[in-house]
This record gives sequence, structure tokens and C-alpha cells, in this order.
Amino acid sequence: MSSKERQKACKTVLQKKKRKDEEMMQEGTTKRERRKAMGNAVLLDTNEMNTKTRTNSCNSRKEEKMARRGLRNKAITLMVAFAVAFTFMPMNSVNTYAASKAKKPSKPAITSMTVESSTITVKWKKAKNAKQYQVALKTYPKGWKYVKKVKKTKKNKKAYTKKGKYKVVKAKKGKYKVYRYQTIVKYKTLKGKTKSTKYSYKAPKRGTKYTLAVRALNGKKKSAWTSKSAATWNKDTLRIDGKKHTHKWEAEYKTVDEHVKVKEQVQTGTKDVEKKTGVKLVCDTCGKTLDEIDNPDASYTEEQINALVSKHRDEDSCTCESTKAEDVTETVTEPVYEEQEVDKVVSNKVKTGYTCSCHARKDLDGKVTLHKHQWKSETVTTTVYKDEKVPQSASVCKDCGFKIDTRDDPDGKIFSEHRHNEILAGNTGSCYVDEWYEDEKVPHLVSHTKIYCSECGYVKQK
Repeated sequence: MSSKERQKACKTVLQKKKRKDEEMMQEGTTKRERRKAMGNAVLLDTNEMNTKTRTNSCNSRKEEKMARRGLRNKAITLMVAFAVAFTFMPMNSVNTYAASKAKKPSKPAITSMTVESSTITVKWKKAKNAKQYQVALKTYPKGWKYVKKVKKTKKNKKAYTKKGKYKVVKAKKGKYKVYRYQTIVKYKTLKGKTKSTKYSYKAPKRGTKYTLAVRALNGKKKSAWTSKSAATWNKDTLRIDGKKHTHKWEAEYKTVDEHVKVKEQVQTGTKDVEKKTGVKLVCDTCGKTLDEIDNPDASYTEEQINALVSKHRDEDSCTCESTKAEDVTETVTEPVYEEQEVDKVVSNKVKTGYTCSCHARKDLDGKVTLHKHQWKSETVTTTVYKDEKVPQSASVCKDCGFKIDTRDDPDGKIFSEHRHNEILAGNTGSCYVDEWYEDEKVPHLVSHTKIYCSECGYVKQK
């Protein structure tokens, strides 16, 4: 029998005993009296049975035996029930004591929170005394929260019925229940119990911030919540070729030619008109033109007129008293126009959709079509530099050991100017060429197959 089953059996027995005690108490009997009454009842039943047996010769011996067995079984059942109750009561006390000794777990420390598309994964460290963990979604909704009870008065009703801040609800015994509109922190359980230190939450919305909370469990003991927030990727963010990418859309247009009816001024003919081309000054006495200006917007000043009249009197011996300005005109032919409806081709730019640098396309309805790589391969040769030991040459003096790199002194001038030639004059055969090795980067041609997209140029990594 398990612990739960034992507890249930014990509870059932105790309930039956309690009901029996209550019934007996109603009859005005104590425990001691109850036991005495029970014994007397057994004796009475036995005596009655014996009496009936003696008086009624028709009863068989078998019936008497069955009656006595029934009484014995009844007594045994009662004794067993009491024994079971008192046997398991200490065990329950031990379990209660053990539960009370369970230590409160420490608050778990969140180590990371990562996002992939709409999935948020939270990880945490193992907490001290923790047997399991609980994960919840932490929210901050606005709502009415109970504050307190106050007396049911006009003053209190006025004070606690501020719109959008307080409200009151009638309560019993002449009081109001006061509620305040405020932010209420709530925890919606996502994972009731888990031994893992990681949990992945599939968020319902893209581009939205979520807060996940974790706490440790040890039996009925619980730690405080620890939480961390992260936002899911928006609808334009995804992973392309292993890298996180966010679409940046640019509008795409095409030119469309349309035939339309428009009203325009159309030349229907010509006509002769007099057009002012300038202005002239004429003498009123003799009619001579004193001066002419080829500007239709010009005019003569008083000073100019006086000067011209004075000159005219002197040169032409005219008794000019007054002059007049006249327009100079000429006949010109001008076109005649009429407004008519004509066919015309008009070019318009029409938006066809949106494109991204990753070659994805979005139509006007918002449907996104990702770019599909068109793979091609080709053999390419590249130069790779490797460190190798390369032989070097030098001119060395056999007698004094002087050495000079032949690459620095190809004609041997530096070597010949060395002082050993002065000291060892005449020993012309004392020099020789020596070799040594140095590390150098040597180029090598390496061929490999390049796989790339013929549409966008992306090169697939090996």
C-alpha cells in the first residue's frame, strides 16, 4: 500500500469513527459507556440467541453458528479499523515533518535568451535546492485591483470614484470595496514542471516583445521569479544563407504608354496684323521725322524733345512750335489657333512591387517571393603563398669571414671595398661563394571548383 492509499484509508476510518461518536453522543453516552454498551449488546444478542435456541427447538445448529460468527466478525472488523487508524497516524506525522523540513530553493539565474524567427529560447543555471523548475509568460495588463474597504458614505464615494483611477463596489455591512486601476503583473504558466534548464517558447506574434520568467521548485517550496525580455523577429527578418537578414524594400516601377484624348491649341491658318515695332518724333509744323527709336516700349523725355526741336530749328530753319510721338508699325503675318481634341501618347510610371538587395520580391498585395539560387560551377586558379626555405648566396672572405649577400652586391663592389683587401693584399683567391637558407613566402597556383549563383553572384562556401 502506498503512502497516499494509507492516508486515504486512515481518513475513511477516522470519518466513520467521528460519525459513530456523534451518534453516540446524541444518545447521551460516553466512550466508556459506549464500550460497555457494545459489550452488553453482544451479550444480549448471545443470550437472546440462546433463549431462542432453547425455546425454539426448530432452529438448527447451523443457524446458531452463523449468528455467532456474524457477531464475532463485527467485533473483529471494529478492532481492525481502530488498529489501522492508530498504525498509520504516526506515519502521516513523519511525512508532514519531512515536508516541513524541505529547504526553499534559490532563485535561478538566467544565462541567455536567444531569438530565432518567432521562437524565444531561455536558459538558466541550476539553482540551489531546486528539484524542478516552472516557466511562465510575464505580462503587465491594466486592470482594477482591490485596495481596501471603507465606510459607505458620500464623502468616500466621491473620493473613490475618480474616473479612470478609482471605483467603488457595494459590500455588506454598510461598506464600499475600493478598486484602483493600475498595472497588474501576471504570470501565465507555460511549463508547469521541468527538470531541464532550457525552454523554447513559440511566440504567437512577430516583431513583439515578450518577457519569460523562471522559478525553482522543491516540493511545495518555491523561489522568487526571475525574468528576461526579448523581441521576436519582425516579418521582414529571416535567415538567408546562414546569416540573419532584414529586407529593405525599394519600390519598383515600369513605364506604361497610354493613348489619351487631350485638348490642345491647333493652328488652323494665318492672318495679317499691324505690329508696333518702335516710336518716332514728328514735327507738327513741317511733318518731318526728327528721330526714331526701334523699341516698341520706348518713349521720349522732355529733355530729348527739346534737344531735337532745337536742332531741327537750326538745321532746317523751321519755326517748329510743337512735336508729337507716333508709333512705328509694320504688317506681319501671324498664325491662327483653335482648341481641338487630339490623340496623344502619355508615358506614366506605374509601381509594380518592391525588391530587396537579396533579390527577394514583394508584390503589391504583400506576398514575398524569396530569391532561388541558380547554381553554376567553374574551375578557378588562385595564388596561395606558403612559407618555404629558400637557398641564399653570399660572397665570403676565406680569411676574415666577411660575408655580403650577393643580391645586395651583384657586381661585388661592396665586397671588393672591404678592408680585408688592404690587409691581405695579393691574396686574390681568398674569397668564395657560400649558400644558406631563409624562410620566404613562395607563391603556388592552386585550382579549385567555385560554386556560385548565376543570378545574384553569391558564392557557396565549402
